[in-house]
Amino acid sequence: MPLGDPATWSLSLRTAATLMLDTRQPMCMAWGPDLVLLYHVAYAPVLGARGDAALGRPLREV
Repeated sequence: MPLGDPATWSLSLRTAATLMLDTRQPMCMAWGPDLVLLYHVAYAPVLGARGDAALGRPLREV
């Protein structure tokens, strides 16, 4: 994963990811200079067929 081990993530990234994962609403975020895509499972239908390969990929590739 381009963001590395979650144990090494910054407090800001961990906080944002936790907030996103703790909701039932479809939600995604892009992080870092490559805008790496992270998303909640409820967001997967928005991505459609791209969903399986989208997690952890740069947004421009998705």
